[in-house]
Amino acid sequence: MPTVDSANRLPQVVDIARLLALEPDANHVLERILVTVKQATGADGGSIYLIVDEGRSLSLTLMLNDALGIRRGGSFGAPVDLQAPPLFEADGTPNRRSVVAHCVHSRRSVRLDDAYAAEGFDFAGARAFDQAHSYRSRSFLTVPIVDRSDQVAGVLQLINARAPDGSAGTFSAEDQTFVEALTALAAIAFEKQRVIDRP
Repeated sequence: MPTVDSANRLPQVVDIARLLALEPDANHVLERILVTVKQATGADGGSIYLIVDEGRSLSLTLMLNDALGIRRGGSFGAPVDLQAPPLFEADGTPNRRSVVAHCVHSRRSVRLDDAYAAEGFDFAGARAFDQAHSYRSRSFLTVPIVDRSDQVAGVLQLINARAPDGSAGTFSAEDQTFVEALTALAAIAFEKQRVIDRP
């Protein structure tokens, strides 16, 4: 799966910025961002999680995976049939075991070369998914969508970076910077929609 080099990433940022100016639906912008960063980084899969229930829960709203032929949520029509991890433990404390929930609570990105070898996170859900689909989730790039008031609207996660020859790769610091730039635009899209929806 070819990646997009740094020289060609700026036009993609400009394209998203233009879409942001024209598109009133933040979810459409977010879907375009996911497709864009997935292609640019050579990721095999990508997902979007949104904050729901007044900040108490996560909802997995969009899921893409090339190797498994998965296109769920958003304009793809088929509903996402996987549960998002809980944001909080049963005792009400923040869930730090899930990398997605951790990104929400810390407001920081997490880049992992091999999830199975990562310390401090519980990837039991990923392992179960892998076993059910004969898949191997390896590299992860998980980025919170944080607005200008430091509120988290959701999380964008990419899975399994691929080298240009199609072999397993890892996400780079440059990939992380690029994805963070586009998730910042996603946050602006949500702020814009809140203004539009305000009575």
